[in-house]
Amino acid sequence: MVLALIAASALTTQNPATDYFPLQPGMRWTYECSGSVVGSYNQEIGASTDIDGKQVTLVHIKERGKTTQTTFYEASENGVYILGHDAKKLFEKPQPVFILSQKGAEWTHNAPSPYDDDPSAGINLKGRSKFIGTKTYLGTKRECIEVKTEAKIGLTGTTATTFNTTTIYAKGIGMVEMQETAKIGKTSTQRKIVISKFELPQADGQ
Repeated sequence: MVLALIAASALTTQNPATDYFPLQPGMRWTYECSGSVVGSYNQEIGASTDIDGKQVTLVHIKERGKTTQTTFYEASENGVYILGHDAKKLFEKPQPVFILSQKGAEWTHNAPSPYDDDPSAGINLKGRSKFIGTKTYLGTKRECIEVKTEAKIGLTGTTATTFNTTTIYAKGIGMVEMQETAKIGKTSTQRKIVISKFELPQADGQ
């Protein structure tokens, strides 16, 4: 069960969570990666669909025009969640991307491993979010939130993986910057992702 500990108890956000994680079909982002992984990739929003009575949105990650990952997302007024990567095998519990509150939010998430090749392991995730004022991205100042998460996956010392991530989401755009450190056993890697382009859906015929 997702446990959301909302600072200042049960306050709603000034704006819905999707203001900082828009899910409008046709939106497209381009990101540049540096660190352990170097290159660029695109993220595109597909059509919304109904799965077991839930309205969910499919997001595609593409590299050089080829889809490398698809993810189903569900959004509420105060949060955005990952439902899985396969409509026939959704996660047992929705995994929070972030939960939002006017004065900050904290949450925990404990569930089976999201990896098919590691069914015996689990995922233990802790996260917190806060508003950080305005920052300039793509030439425009926008209100932003910062999300910090620590995710531990795996049960043994040799295969256990820990991801520490700090992500910035800008109002009206979505993710604009991410820094992540991953530790697999005794091996550590780092990567940084920064947005380079954001495209709104094109009108029909354009």
